[in-house]
Amino acid sequence: MVVPVYFDPSLEKEKVRHILRATLSDQNLFLEASRVVFVVDRGTTAEHILEEVNADLQLGSRTVQLKRNQGKMGAVREGLRRLLQEPVRYLVTRDCDGDHVLQDLGRIVQMAEEIREAVPGRPISVFGSRPSLERPMEWVRKEWEILTNGVFENLTEFLLAREGRVLDRRYWNGYRLDLQSGYRLYDRKAAELAVRSLDRLPDDRDTYLMACEMVPFVDVSLEGGVIGQVQRMTRVEQPVSSFKTIDFGTSYGKLLRFLSDLHGIDPALLLRIFDNHMLGSEIFFSSVREQVLKCRDLIGGHDVPIHHPSIM
Repeated sequence: MVVPVYFDPSLEKEKVRHILRATLSDQNLFLEASRVVFVVDRGTTAEHILEEVNADLQLGSRTVQLKRNQGKMGAVREGLRRLLQEPVRYLVTRDCDGDHVLQDLGRIVQMAEEIREAVPGRPISVFGSRPSLERPMEWVRKEWEILTNGVFENLTEFLLAREGRVLDRRYWNGYRLDLQSGYRLYDRKAAELAVRSLDRLPDDRDTYLMACEMVPFVDVSLEGGVIGQVQRMTRVEQPVSSFKTIDFGTSYGKLLRFLSDLHGIDPALLLRIFDNHMLGSEIFFSSVREQVLKCRDLIGGHDVPIHHPSIM
């Protein structure tokens, strides 16, 4: 298990300590301590509090200190890379914010085992799908996730269709794709693809900020991987979030443009797919419309008119 650890420096130390204790408690009931890697930026308050809590609970988990902050992407990539050096079948990523409940882990692994038995030899990734996006994250971020998840799903479908293949949805359990859930499992093949995928990202914070869960989905799917979804528990309100000040328009726009350039997607096609989802999104008709248009401009829509639909 890889747990990226980051808290806004302005957050009270006691709250950080409380959240980390909630995250780490009962961990040893599910995993051996040696199989858990916490990845944290060196010299931060979070590193010191993590060491205190780890020692207080007598867990013995490993901690990896990064010299430079490269967001959640850098932390997850390094954690996966470390664990891939060992003989483990499945690797799980789990956030430190207290919203990923350990009790869901068994069902996530069970889904992976079912897929492995049904379609052996193919890369596997299982997402912990949230029953609600709005309640833990509020309306605006929910709408951003629905919009961008849909664009990524359609782009992946297009890339597969170029090779005469289809996106395998058999194990999505009827749920809408929860592409940006941080609670997920990779088998070894999928984890190797995820590391390779994240390695190709440019060293640009805006581009990699939202990429950690989204970009590996594309590469795993293109390599014939199977995605599963298991509904997990989530809090009505997240205990803490570092996304409240994010410029979503810029981050998603740069990420989508990077992906289309990487895979040789015609910018006009990308824009058409984006517009299809944008015009069906409530966020386009809200007070943050300008942010959505900024995202559209970044993927090539600056001089392209929007074909507004009519409502009869």
